[in-house]
Amino acid sequence: GGGGGGGEDKPLFQVEFVHMGPGDKPRWARETGQYRYAMGERAVASENGAFLSFRCATGLLRGDPPRLAGNVHVPHTERHTRLEDAARARAAMALLHSVVRAMAQEMGCAKESRVPARLPKPVTTSGGR
Repeated sequence: GGGGGGGEDKPLFQVEFVHMGPGDKPRWARETGQYRYAMGERAVASENGAFLSFRCATGLLRGDPPRLAGNVHVPHTERHTRLEDAARARAAMALLHSVVRAMAQEMGCAKESRVPARLPKPVTTSGGR
């Protein structure tokens, strides 16, 4: 291991992508301090991370559901607690947005995904502190 502090075995964040079937509902817990974004099918962020589901029929294998969902989980660490909750939520969505946008472009479904080139501002918040 290199220099730095302790806790090097803990990731700063985790990113996961899954196929979503026609009836699948997003697995994203409703919590206070959520920020909703007008992009993709559903896009929300909080101090714990971000979720973004989008359509992409063109870039997937035949038979795969035409919906994908990306999730960024930001575990609570000493470094992260230095940021305000709103800043953590925005950072998580900025990261996820850039990955999803690049994926959608690469897969040929940037327009269908409804994920813009620039990250929009959140449209609503729920129970902010």
